[in-house]
Amino acid sequence: DASAADRLSYIEGVRATLGHMPYPILYDLDIGHVQPQFTLINGAVGEVAFDAGQGTVKQTMRPLP
Repeated sequence: DASAADRLSYIEGVRATLGHMPYPILYDLDIGHVQPQFTLINGAVGEVAFDAGQGTVKQTMRPLP
């Protein structure tokens, strides 16, 4: 329960766990299984761009070997 004073919030937990990594962390995005959602295709190569509160996702399928 992140509302308890002695607990981390979701964002604090993500920062504590992944904050040392040299990658951007995007959160609170409409990606997943519940509406509204944007589906990410398993196995696709993706390119994510995010700036000033706006983002894009480009997915490219690789040909099967």
